[in-house]
Amino acid sequence: ITGMLVAGFALIGVAGYFAILTMGLHLEATGRDVVDSLVALGFAASLMEKDLGLAQKAAADAGMTAAMGAKALALYQAFTAEGGGGQDFSGIIAMLRRS
Repeated sequence: ITGMLVAGFALIGVAGYFAILTMGLHLEATGRDVVDSLVALGFAASLMEKDLGLAQKAAADAGMTAAMGAKALALYQAFTAEGGGGQDFSGIIAMLRRS
């Protein structure tokens, strides 16, 4: 139940933010400014890179390897190095499509 409450409050917050952007600031609901602002609320790629690094360290400390985690970390390090750290973590898809 706690998880459902947290998700519910998060949705209310996003809906309120959307209302401020569209009704308060009079931005077009389908405009790029609104979409970019809402995506910015997501989990930033720099945080994903940090968490993947922590997971790799935890695996190493336990005497284990996490090959797929290492690959993912390398991809996110490249993504943030080219300036994608502030984007939502799913922004890496555009980088992968370019390569």
